[in-house]
Amino acid sequence: MFPAYLTAWGTTSSAVTMPVSLARGKLIPNMKEDVADFVFPMCSQTHLSGAAMTITISAMTVSLLTYNTMPSFASMIIFILILSVIEVGAVGVPGGSIMAAWPVLTGVLGFGEEAMGLMFALFLIQDSFGTAANITGDASIAMIVNRKFGNSEKG
Repeated sequence: MFPAYLTAWGTTSSAVTMPVSLARGKLIPNMKEDVADFVFPMCSQTHLSGAAMTITISAMTVSLLTYNTMPSFASMIIFILILSVIEVGAVGVPGGSIMAAWPVLTGVLGFGEEAMGLMFALFLIQDSFGTAANITGDASIAMIVNRKFGNSEKG
């Protein structure tokens, strides 16, 4: 998966990296081609754990830096739940995750202009690593699905 990881890191786009991750995923030992053909495209559109984690961690850091306090536990739970849904719509656009998260950051966490400026700066610095985490996570999901469903005989 290393070429897919490098592509993700260089492009910061899961959608652009999907063909590379699919080709590399088919090279995983015992990976069934039909499982890879289903899981990798699906995950590149829906599995965005890297972006969600980095935005959440950045939000807590920015809150601490700008307001000298962490968001409340309840606010963070609401933020994470809404962010999980939003991330599905932000696929394939470098920087799209933070743009899609803007209303949640300002509405739920109460971020002002200074905090949003820091969020954008932090996100742009680490976005490539979040995308690479998404891609390697997709391979892990493909291996789990392959183990569960890839060995069945076609009837």
